[in-house]
Amino acid sequence: MPPSDGHVYCIGEAGRDVARAIARELNAEVIAFGSRADCHAPASSFALELQDSFSAGIPVIGVCASGILIRVLAPFLSDKHVEPPVVCVAEDGSSVVPLLGGHRGANDLARRIAGILNAHAAITTSGDIWLGVALDSPPHGYRMENPSAAKAAMSAVLSGARTRVTGHAGWLAPLHGLPQVEFDSREGNGSPIVIRAGNAEPLVYRKVELAVGVGCSRNCPPEELIGLVNSSLANEGLSRYAVEGVYSIDIKSDETAIHELALDLGVTARFLSASRLESEVDRVRNPSDTVFRAVGCHSVSEAAALAAAGPSGHMVLQKRKSLNATVAIAEISDPPQDCGRPRGTLSVVGIGPGGSGWRTPEATRAISRAVELVGYGPYIRMLG
Repeated sequence: MPPSDGHVYCIGEAGRDVARAIARELNAEVIAFGSRADCHAPASSFALELQDSFSAGIPVIGVCASGILIRVLAPFLSDKHVEPPVVCVAEDGSSVVPLLGGHRGANDLARRIAGILNAHAAITTSGDIWLGVALDSPPHGYRMENPSAAKAAMSAVLSGARTRVTGHAGWLAPLHGLPQVEFDSREGNGSPIVIRAGNAEPLVYRKVELAVGVGCSRNCPPEELIGLVNSSLANEGLSRYAVEGVYSIDIKSDETAIHELALDLGVTARFLSASRLESEVDRVRNPSDTVFRAVGCHSVSEAAALAAAGPSGHMVLQKRKSLNATVAIAEISDPPQDCGRPRGTLSVVGIGPGGSGWRTPEATRAISRAVELVGYGPYIRMLG
């Protein structure tokens, strides 16, 4: 967990050593409050600092009483699907309690902290307690097709309904200990993982393993590109839920159709330079001199898909065209880190008189996530 992705808060001296031990192992930042010289701020500003981190979507670890975190953050609770993990740690390091975001990383974070401190992780989520795994929170690299069905399915499994799991699902191993659960792994590696529990709607999980490369003419109608990609996936028997991302050339980073496609698929659009795409020319199936003269590389859609798939990735759909767009799909093998970059966003916010208590949570979130801040120097410095 990089420093910008988690804050460890403590008040006073009692929990200072525990906070440092956690931060050291998680590579996180300690934010201490009190009257000592090494404290970041007086204890009176604790609530504002904590609320700022939470509003910005930063995971919060509080070495303090759970009641403190609850009272400070209660006014800011709105949507459990976007709120960051909040974990409370006893000042003596004896207990670790995930308060919020259990299925958004808090339970796993609590277990990790408990391991660091040789403490007890007080997990209270039913799925984690009785099943040993949260069915509505598949691990990284998997995607759930129908998350709205998870609650009924978990209830069915917990009530003892006969359950059948098909596909290769090593992360569901904790279910092996339940007598009502039957595993069938005869399905191939490319098949989905399906959990059928009693009369509940089956849960379907897909391995995220497809890179979609696209190209399009300027001002391509979004519905054309979306239709081309979805029909191409369907014709090849590929699931849209197996798509890891949408990739294209950087001169198209402002193309509405590409961003609408990414939104439709529920993934991120990322963009690569012409020179990076040209480095894939030996693997491209349909190089084009016309494309090279126009953008500086012999392929956009195929090269983008292959670049995202990694050196051992392979093409599963060669370039397919519509009137204004192209698509190619590659299966990811060893994805490179930070392949391409997403389009940036510009937020125009008011910082109020300067104190965080006078800013809206939305403004604080935008400021915390910003890579660059532009404004009047003294006001920028007031942000801290």
